[in-house]
Amino acid sequence: MSASTPNLRGARTARSAASALLLALSLGCTNTAPVDESPDAARPSAVDALFTPPTRGFDVKPSTTLSDLLDDFSEATGWAVLADAGDQRGLANTQVGLQGRRDVPANEVHAFVESVLVTHGYAFSLASAREPRILRVVPLRGPGASLSRSGAGPVDVELADLERWEREHPGFVLRALVRLEHADGRALANSLRALVRDPNLEVVVPVGDGRTVILSGLAPWMRETRDLIAELDLADAGTRGGSVNRTH
Repeated sequence: MSASTPNLRGARTARSAASALLLALSLGCTNTAPVDESPDAARPSAVDALFTPPTRGFDVKPSTTLSDLLDDFSEATGWAVLADAGDQRGLANTQVGLQGRRDVPANEVHAFVESVLVTHGYAFSLASAREPRILRVVPLRGPGASLSRSGAGPVDVELADLERWEREHPGFVLRALVRLEHADGRALANSLRALVRDPNLEVVVPVGDGRTVILSGLAPWMRETRDLIAELDLADAGTRGGSVNRTH
């Protein structure tokens, strides 16, 4: 493949079924739209609707590379993992950085792999949740750090589920809507600019009538920002009875 062509780190058992779709993805890697935009495209709000338990765990050595780790992840979970050629080289040349050997049980596979990716400056975005299920690795830093560039998109989630996403899936780019009861969304978004450390990843944008704010980012940042917005919205009401409506 050329340097600009995405490379696949996929589950070996899913490769034959995925070949046609992956070819289309490779040819359209510069498309900024989500891979699957059909009305029934999987953008579930519930963690259980999107993920099935991994079939097994695996051992990780200090010398294991991120590329090898993603191979183990794919075989354990059934998710194929896509990365651009440049990112693939970085994954292949980066070791996980553990001090010793680690036995990762099946119920910790997602959280462990995602935490390691984030530590090294990568995250997952959702390319397709229908068979063949495909995730895309996106860099969080550097000149290529742009989710729109990846051709995939964030996962739409319920605000009330952010604690679970933070605990079980800390390495996914997420998106949610916050409905305000009292505060003006435009003024609130301006006041929260200091919280946005990476504008390629973290988003606080008012939409519609100014009473709705879009949040996008990783789960820990999303949860912290959601809670702060709730406090600011309540303070704007001038009473203790204000609230923030949580939608997805």
